[in-house]
Amino acid sequence: MEGLMAHVDTEQTDRAMLRLLPTPEPLPGSKYHRPVRHDVLVDEIEIGLNDRGWEVNKFEVSLSKDSMKMFGVFHLSATRHIDGLPTDLVSRTQHEGRGFMVGFRSGNDQSMALSGVAGSSVFVCDNMMFNGDMFIFSKKHTTNTNIKHMVSAGLDQLPIELTKTENDIWAMADQQLTLDEARLETFRAFETGRVAAPKYLLPVWETYRDATNDNAPEINGSKGNRWGLHNAFTRVFSHGHDGKGENQHSSVTPMSNSNKFKSTIKLGKFFSS
Repeated sequence: MEGLMAHVDTEQTDRAMLRLLPTPEPLPGSKYHRPVRHDVLVDEIEIGLNDRGWEVNKFEVSLSKDSMKMFGVFHLSATRHIDGLPTDLVSRTQHEGRGFMVGFRSGNDQSMALSGVAGSSVFVCDNMMFNGDMFIFSKKHTTNTNIKHMVSAGLDQLPIELTKTENDIWAMADQQLTLDEARLETFRAFETGRVAAPKYLLPVWETYRDATNDNAPEINGSKGNRWGLHNAFTRVFSHGHDGKGENQHSSVTPMSNSNKFKSTIKLGKFFSS
């Protein structure tokens, strides 16, 4: 999975660049605003993951143009038994070619709270699933924010959220769809802009309709169910165009990181409902 794709309002960066950023100042006139350095937040999350037996396979992060907003993803594997995470769930997920993720975002300009979400990624493509429940952080940068305690409390809930995500995926894979049903579900997802801008509707539908094991290897025979349709959405969100990196159908650009993050969470809520 490529994970985050920098575009328009965000730029891909790395841990070293985060450490070079100046310490953010409280907003003028704000009595309680106490911004948290991006690198400090990232370090605390990774330390908390390692302490709980998670191995970080890959870390991706992007910043807004003014460096005030950060979006990141940790790609994870279990190095030992994780308390609260069923062993059979780990083995089944690995067998099906998926890995675990934690996505997070933070805004030092008070535009958004510190927030994180559990997820699953498909190894051979750009698909990712966020279950839509913001379970860590969810707090503004204020004087009484204890980052260490907040991250620790959130990560204690990670096995519960990851289990829910995987159960949602398996439930979607079990729900078969005819092409007519899939077309209706696509329209429903875009109705009143609940998931993304309507311009993505046609590329998503065409990507799902034309999916094969050659151009969408993650489906593993899942074409014709809600999981396959979900994958069509996330491929278009990441690649734009027709979701295959090509421009054979209706042309749209990849989503910015901020829109991709929000749209993927909304998508998870829609498909798991």
